[in-house]
Order: sequence, then structure tokens, then C-alpha cells
Amino acid sequence: MKDGAAAGAALAQAELLLDAIQPGAHDPQHLAYFTPERLAADAIEIHRDLGQPQAALSWNRLAEPMPAGRFTRAVGIRHAVLASSHIQAGDLDRALTTADRALGILSTVQSSRQRNARRVARMLLAVQPDTPAEEIPHDAVSLRDIQDRLGASQTIAGELRHEAVGLLRNGYTPTPAETSLDPVTAQD
Repeated sequence: MKDGAAAGAALAQAELLLDAIQPGAHDPQHLAYFTPERLAADAIEIHRDLGQPQAALSWNRLAEPMPAGRFTRAVGIRHAVLASSHIQAGDLDRALTTADRALGILSTVQSSRQRNARRVARMLLAVQPDTPAEEIPHDAVSLRDIQDRLGASQTIAGELRHEAVGLLRNGYTPTPAETSLDPVTAQD
């Protein structure tokens, strides 16, 4: 994005619309996710992309109150974007500190897709426990078994199996916590 005027106009319009949101009154409750802090986080990225690090840093003051516990992914991404804004501003020390904070926050983020791909990887390991992980064929567990176990469509089951094989080929080893919380055996 290189059109600063259009970006500024879009941000101004977004602020007006944000002020008009009334979750529970006439707007859906899920709009409560859109807060001034959330908009400020988006503005940081916009100004970083426009090559305006000082404006990005200014918007960060408005985004700071966003709680990492509620908006973990957004706060982590904001810190990553902010780190690149510090680089643009020539402040490498702050960039490194901010990037380290982003890594700390984002390392706690897990998606259900990730968990399911690891679960399928454990299913593959369970059906061929004596085969080196990187040599287990992708069809060692049928799509039907994956569908039944995870309640997934055939397409999603195929994608998860593909991701699971990739995990195994890249050295994925289940942690004790994963195996104790989700015991998977060949007989399941």
C-alpha cells in the first residue's frame, strides 16, 4: 500500500464506524472484538507499510491497552509489526526487544488445525511404531479413520494427513504431554 491519503481516509472512516458500534443493542455481539485498541493495531501495520515508522509508533500508544490474554494473536502480530517499524526508524535495540516480545507472545498461540495435524501424525506413528517416522507412508491411516476420529470432511482429512506427513518428515516427535492428553493407539 503506497496511497497514504487513501489509507488515512480509510482509517478515519473506520474510526467513525467504530464509534457507532453498539454490541447487544443493534449490532451483533461479535463486533465487540473491534475496539479502538484493535483499530490502532491495524493502523500500526498500515503506517509501517507506508514507510511512516513515527506514525506507527504513535498509534502503538493507543494499542498498548489491548490485553494479550484476550487478543493473543493480534498483540503478538502487533509487536512483530512494531519491531519492523523500529527498524525503519533506525532503532535496532528496540526492534530486537520488541521482536523478542512478539516471539514470546506468539509462541503460545496454537490453532486447532495445528493440534489436529499433530494428532494425525501421532495416528500415523501409532499404526507403524517400528517404522522410522520419515518413512511412514501417508496412507498408513485412511482418510475415513481421520474423518471418524476428528469429525473432519474428506478434504480436510486429506489436508491434515498431508500436513502430518510433513511434520513427521521434518522431525516431529510427540511430547509426553501430547501423548498423555491424547493417547492414540493403532486400535482406536
